[in-house]
Amino acid sequence: MIIIAGDIGGTNTRLLCVEMRGSATQTLACETYQSEQYSALEQIVDKFLRENDIAEINTICLGVAGPVKAGEVSVTNLPWHVSENRLKEKYAISQVALLNDFAAIAYAISSFDSNELLTIQQGIDEGSQSIAIVGAGTGLGSCHVITENNVIKPLASEAGHCSFPPENNLQFELLQWMWEKNKFVSVESLVSGRGIVSIYQFLKYKELAVENTLIAEKLEKHDSARIISEHANEDELCRRTIELFVEIYAAAIRNITLHYYPLSSIYIAGGIALKIRRFMESDRFIESFTNNDAMRENLKSITINLILDENPGLKGVLSYCRLN
Repeated sequence: MIIIAGDIGGTNTRLLCVEMRGSATQTLACETYQSEQYSALEQIVDKFLRENDIAEINTICLGVAGPVKAGEVSVTNLPWHVSENRLKEKYAISQVALLNDFAAIAYAISSFDSNELLTIQQGIDEGSQSIAIVGAGTGLGSCHVITENNVIKPLASEAGHCSFPPENNLQFELLQWMWEKNKFVSVESLVSGRGIVSIYQFLKYKELAVENTLIAEKLEKHDSARIISEHANEDELCRRTIELFVEIYAAAIRNITLHYYPLSSIYIAGGIALKIRRFMESDRFIESFTNNDAMRENLKSITINLILDENPGLKGVLSYCRLN
């Protein structure tokens, strides 16, 4: 069976072609594309098939950033609409599955080795079989995963689009500053790549740190969030940006966690966490995550793991294909 697996995000679209024979899987091709350069997903799939000389496929399975409803999804942060029926018709196949991108990651969790996870907080095993997956990248995704009769059931959500709740005076000033530009400020607008840039601009506006001229020049030419993250260890404005970002990120994970509680574990995915790993491991993150008087001890009992695998979505999509 020839399968096209995909992880479809607002920044990147990753496609993988594999041949599955029983439990054996052979990779035939793997490519990454910049999503915004294409007006539709099908353009990328066509290019992928053409450039890799793939003449025949049997199945398409995609993890997509957005709410999947009745086999269709409008991709968050992209003007794309993806339909299972349309893909079946275009590629003359009978098997197409669309999953929310964080629901896809749920199918990969059991396959991670210890060297693919970094434990940020070691909790206590209290018997719960529920977990949460949260992650910031182009946006903020989340998924509640329950297990019944050894079968996992991912329940994806759009929690990242809830409103941002400030937790101290500086965060309230940040919210007021954001309100000047947007009528509605979501958690995702701050816990994302563009959120890092907004926090940097806010701290610069507040004159809480001086902007480095060389970094300012780089920000005009390159991926701003990446530049800020890369310089957080030596530049004060970048460091303060990432510290504030981590506080807000941890609080967002806590609030999502409490909606799903009780949980045994939280898994943090998304490309940003890997780039700021030192800050994610800091006391600042844990203090913000457990900042709730009524639930502090409960929050401390949850194990928090950072997923080190750079493509957990693709791994999850393949696991889903094996199960189905």
